[in-house]
Amino acid sequence: MALAVQTKGLGFRLCIAMYSTLAVTDPELIEIFDNFAFDEVLRHDTLDVRTRLMVQLASMIACQALREYRVMLGAALTVGVTPVEAKEIVYQAVPYVGMAKVFDFIHATNDVLTERGVKLPLPGQSTTTPENRAEKGLAIEAGRRQRSRGEPLRLGPRRSSAHPALPVGALLWRPFDPHRHRRADAGQDGSLDDRCGWE
Repeated sequence: MALAVQTKGLGFRLCIAMYSTLAVTDPELIEIFDNFAFDEVLRHDTLDVRTRLMVQLASMIACQALREYRVMLGAALTVGVTPVEAKEIVYQAVPYVGMAKVFDFIHATNDVLTERGVKLPLPGQSTTTPENRAEKGLAIEAGRRQRSRGEPLRLGPRRSSAHPALPVGALLWRPFDPHRHRRADAGQDGSLDDRCGWE
């Protein structure tokens, strides 16, 4: 299987002349991967290179691919992702994967930026304060909801109709209760076990 011409050009441009030892030790795998990632996928892609690389950086944080993240961050910076955008990708990952998993990526991002001559820390980007962030966040969310659904934002929990007879707490603890088979009421008429189909 010959490497597609489009693959070679884009692969080399993105990897910034990074030489992969896998091309020597595992040439068949690299050929298949390059044809898939840099040719077949791109034929169906509607994202520009910059945006696609930002999405890939975020996914690499989520799956903890630190070595590949460093390489792709260099490629992203080369095609126009700004240092501020690179840092925001890492910062925005914290609520999704946790600080412990993002910690090494913060250091890797700082290392790559420093190697490229970027002076740290970057200027602050915050547009809110602790005093007004809840209010501003609700205003943004209300606008989004109004535009997408045509309905105003409702504050507070909505009543779930999915399982009206089952209290949420029972759904959370009951399946994991190791002693439920010993309980005197297990399986009796109207018990939670009967309603949920648990034995």
